[in-house]
Amino acid sequence: MQIFHTSPEKIEKIDSFGMFGECLCFSADVYQMSACSTVTYSIEINEDEIIEAGSFFYQDDCEKLNDIVEDIMDLAGCGREEAEEFLSQRESHSDAEIDWRIQGYAGEAAKVLGYKCAEAEDEQGTVYLVPMLDRENQLTMI
Repeated sequence: MQIFHTSPEKIEKIDSFGMFGECLCFSADVYQMSACSTVTYSIEINEDEIIEAGSFFYQDDCEKLNDIVEDIMDLAGCGREEAEEFLSQRESHSDAEIDWRIQGYAGEAAKVLGYKCAEAEDEQGTVYLVPMLDRENQLTMI
């Protein structure tokens, strides 16, 4: 499937210091989140490379997510169960910035579990969180 990301500027290098860590947010439809002009990118991803955030803790190897859950506990000031609910997107944090950072952790969780992408929901609908560190060459400008 083809998914899309828009950026206010051309993407030269992806690092892990953004709002979503190394992840970029994609959508099944081209979207524009700002009033300025944007650059639109697409990538191709197989549906079997996508994990729904709600199924993270139903995986046999979900213990691999322990470090991410602990990071979310520190970030959100919460216990393990609530951090898992945030990561699974079953609950949203009341602070929007923290909630956005947790979306980035969903992409990292997908990567840890061997997937290329996490599917979640946000205020815009379905969002695909894709870890893109050192994968800039996979972005196609359209």
